[in-house]
Amino acid sequence: MKVEYDVIGGVDPGSASGSYTFLTLGGAVISQGVFKDRSPHDFARALRADNIGDVLFTWVEKVGPMPGQGIVSAFSFAKNAGMIEGVLAALEKRYEIIPPREWQKLLGVKPRVKKNRKKGIAGESKSAWKNRLRVIALRLFPQRKITLITADSLLIAEAARREYLVRISK
Repeated sequence: MKVEYDVIGGVDPGSASGSYTFLTLGGAVISQGVFKDRSPHDFARALRADNIGDVLFTWVEKVGPMPGQGIVSAFSFAKNAGMIEGVLAALEKRYEIIPPREWQKLLGVKPRVKKNRKKGIAGESKSAWKNRLRVIALRLFPQRKITLITADSLLIAEAARREYLVRISK
């Protein structure tokens, strides 16, 4: 017997290794993957998997070049983001581009304090920030194995799920 779930998606395009997560409306992780060494076909297959029914909508994190980021890394970001949007559009899946601060605010995540030498602010390193996000994801999903790579997409999907439930209750 085939069981299908309506799902909400969260996607972190990432520059080197982004990830995607699909949650049921009840919050169970139904599918998760990493883009590193994967093709657009792998993402499309994940969207058409047997256990996924209707993808109600997916939030894709808004990405762009960052100060000090190399050209290759910026190009990888753009390539991943374009591939993700292309697959979602080709499969006629509804998606929205969401700035990081918006999904983080929905989950009560305090923003990363960046280093500012002029103001004498030490800031939070990128690895400390990613670890903080991973800890938040572990608190929300203690039964899951969560890596630094998958934490963002899991949190984006959870924020999207919560927002979707608010929207349909109105």
